[in-house]
Amino acid sequence: MEGFLAASGATSFLRLAGIPFTTTPADGATLRLLRVETEVVADVGAVTPPLGGGPFRYDPLPTRLVSRRLLRFVYFDWAGN
Repeated sequence: MEGFLAASGATSFLRLAGIPFTTTPADGATLRLLRVETEVVADVGAVTPPLGGGPFRYDPLPTRLVSRRLLRFVYFDWAGN
């Protein structure tokens, strides 16, 4: 993600990274890349459901487990989806 954000040419970077601009999944639809979305997210804690009743348990995450970024590729399928 850092490389993509720092690249002077986003399209060239995606080509070098092997991200397809057009792809066909198993259902046969033709998908075309429209957008690359980046988002900064910091999950700093986890909630565990109770076993056998009782309150939920909350635990802060250690630094090495904190997630920080998301990268999404948005495709269009010509069927309006």
